Amino acid sequence: MAMNKAAQDYFLFISKLEYALKNSGFVTIGRKDSAMPDWEKFIIHVHKELRVDTVDADIRHFLDSPPKKQLYKDGNIYWSSPEKIKDSDTREMLQACLSVRNNLFHGGKHGDGNSGRNEILIRAATKILHNAVEACPLVKQWFDMAEL
Repeated sequence: MAMNKAAQDYFLFISKLEYALKNSGFVTIGRKDSAMPDWEKFIIHVHKELRVDTVDADIRHFLDSPPKKQLYKDGNIYWSSPEKIKDSDTREMLQACLSVRNNLFHGGKHGDGNSGRNEILIRAATKILHNAVEACPLVKQWFDMAEL
């Protein structure tokens, strides 16, 4: 049950963050002119200011055993095996947080038998992204105003 709560909290967090990104200028055009959060622009902007507690148990696990990406090739769906993330590579940390988002939102983690690990990755990604919000005052302003 804890995994469901962590996933729900992460979903709400990402929803507020994507709202804040779009409203603070980190926006790009998607299909049919839809407004999409520009994660890459945000990552480039914030990664040098980002401070992460790499001693935190969840974050340590996240860095040592990063989230996998679901890939598709030759008619087969499979999981990548990413290498450890260096403590100083905040850009890669943020990219890995997007893998957690994509795995959760696009159904890649249902029934994979790793609910304990998935919960740790979600908690770590939330902590890292929370620090990214704190590192960008304009995004934080919009994030704090977001309501569901």
